[in-house]
Amino acid sequence: MRWAVVAVAMSVAVPGVAAERPSFAGTWKVDVERSTPTAGGGRYFEQDAALADLRLVITQTADEVVIDRHVGERVGRSVLKLDGTETTAEGPRGGKFTARSRWDGDRLVTEGTQNRQGPNGEVSVAMTEVRELDPDGKTLTVTTTMKAPRATTKRKLVFVKVE
Repeated sequence: MRWAVVAVAMSVAVPGVAAERPSFAGTWKVDVERSTPTAGGGRYFEQDAALADLRLVITQTADEVVIDRHVGERVGRSVLKLDGTETTAEGPRGGKFTARSRWDGDRLVTEGTQNRQGPNGEVSVAMTEVRELDPDGKTLTVTTTMKAPRATTKRKLVFVKVE
């Protein structure tokens, strides 16, 4: 009986003690065959050389994850605050993109909204992005769901660690 009490006590989380979080740090290259982009599966990358060259360079501290997205000659940067602080940046199609990131177990979840001008006025697009590592730490999966006024799209990009 005494062992059962000890086992239960050891399994209870201690407040204030954070579990070790996965590190996304490194250089990652998109795996075309295992990814399912919005516009039609892995073959989409074969038609778009720029996306086939998509590479992420990620640095991570206890406070933030910085993601540099390299596509050809272009580099875009995202800074994700790990304490839930709201961040604001220029959206990929113009307008303001506001987001918050949080841990959900071993997954890093970013939820945000982009507001931009469309042909019929301002458009608001909600985005949820989930990042998770395979247990070996060599495969990163990023699942993105975008909810726009006329459609919801989902894509999964799989990256392999190269450095």
